[in-house]
Amino acid sequence: LVKTIATYLVISKEMLSDISGMSSYLANRVPAKLAEKEDAELFFGTGDIKGVATTAMPISGTTVTLGATATPNEYDVLRVAINMINIAEYSASAIVVHPSDKTKLELTKDSQGQYLFPSANMSVSGVPIVESTAMVEGSFLVGDFRMGAEIKERSGVTLNYYAQDADNVQKGLVTIGIEERIALPVYHNGAFVSGTFTAGIVALKK
Repeated sequence: LVKTIATYLVISKEMLSDISGMSSYLANRVPAKLAEKEDAELFFGTGDIKGVATTAMPISGTTVTLGATATPNEYDVLRVAINMINIAEYSASAIVVHPSDKTKLELTKDSQGQYLFPSANMSVSGVPIVESTAMVEGSFLVGDFRMGAEIKERSGVTLNYYAQDADNVQKGLVTIGIEERIALPVYHNGAFVSGTFTAGIVALKK
């Protein structure tokens, strides 16, 4: 199904009259503002767009378990999630985590005090880790974003200007409505694994 993703910006009439400055502002801010809303829908949508994290396989220790005496960490959870995708005949292309979780992973050390990720180019078994504030802290999404799902744009980004929105007239403001129409067919749920690090660590110790 196709869904309209919409958000808005509120600016002053003075800004709107500054053509060169406004063009630069909109060119930078509009894509970022819409991307925030789009990420939330593509990851966690439950309506017309079923987000990939919503339909993904939950993290499980059924493929690999380390035992009750093991001390698995977040890295282990992500590696097992990649293995689950491999078993489903897909190939993970990215790991999405909250920025705070990426920072924690960067600071993780082994028993000798060496960083698990010695460089800023972070990956697990070759799968890059990317950060997004759309991901809830403590959660993750691993997936084959090339083959498991596809974003289909039905209508490009459009902007509409509203001078009479809420108390805009009183305050000299203009509301800019931003929207696009997209669809997200998920071709196979097995191409994605999602969950929390806490649940994943528990699963690996069973």
